[in-house]
Amino acid sequence: MFIGSSIGENASSTYEYNKGGHRRRIVTYNYKDGITKRREFYKSDDTVTDENPFPADDTWLKDSVWVYYDKDGQIERTEDYRSGEHGSR
Repeated sequence: MFIGSSIGENASSTYEYNKGGHRRRIVTYNYKDGITKRREFYKSDDTVTDENPFPADDTWLKDSVWVYYDKDGQIERTEDYRSGEHGSR
């Protein structure tokens, strides 16, 4: 299960790595001209270890600060998920 606000949109790129006992995922969406539209950050609900580097469950939690850009590449707004509660700026 992938939790996200991007239903109906295709990601331009996805990058995953392990940090702090969780699998991390960065998902980038671009405008048609290739300029970044937004960058979303997730962490796995399950923990990971060196012996088991991939989460057993495919549940992802919103994490970090999501950044939304306008078509000129300027930051339009952000959404903060670091504290587990949602806040926009």
